[in-house]
Amino acid sequence: CEGGEAMACAQLGTEYLAQAWVKAEQSGQPETAAFVAANEHLRRACELPEPDDVRKFWGWSPRGYACGNLAASYEHGFAVPQDHVRALELNQLSCGLDWQRSCAQVGYFYDNGLGVDKDPAKARKVYEAACTARDAMACNNLAMMLIDEAPERAAELFAFACEQQFPGACERSKEQP
Repeated sequence: CEGGEAMACAQLGTEYLAQAWVKAEQSGQPETAAFVAANEHLRRACELPEPDDVRKFWGWSPRGYACGNLAASYEHGFAVPQDHVRALELNQLSCGLDWQRSCAQVGYFYDNGLGVDKDPAKARKVYEAACTARDAMACNNLAMMLIDEAPERAAELFAFACEQQFPGACERSKEQP
């Protein structure tokens, strides 16, 4: 990470995140120092340039991953002030780097008016694109929007999200026609 490699910073950030969650589960309290360290490494990875061949080599973008995880810290206020506008910006950046979970999060922000005015049409468009790229959260959330309008399609999407073990999708899948 000190050498300016986004992958190394993203990996270190991930290690600190894992420590933070383990300590939080053990104590019932968020582990601020680990979240601070995670956020710092994720921020560095998010800001570093990424060589063009990195996504081709790894099959994913370390920078996109880092920006998306940093967005979650801003969304929930993990060792940074809660800031939905900043979280949305980071998710949009991450989505542009093909990190599909962040694309689903962009849809969620528009769906729920977090850091932006509610815009169900925009949320649906983003969910559709991320679902097409096989993100379970996006498919689940799109299905929630389609329950009344297209129940068969909603059932298919819930079933896919269930196969991907997205929380609550299996129960919703059984409720559909």
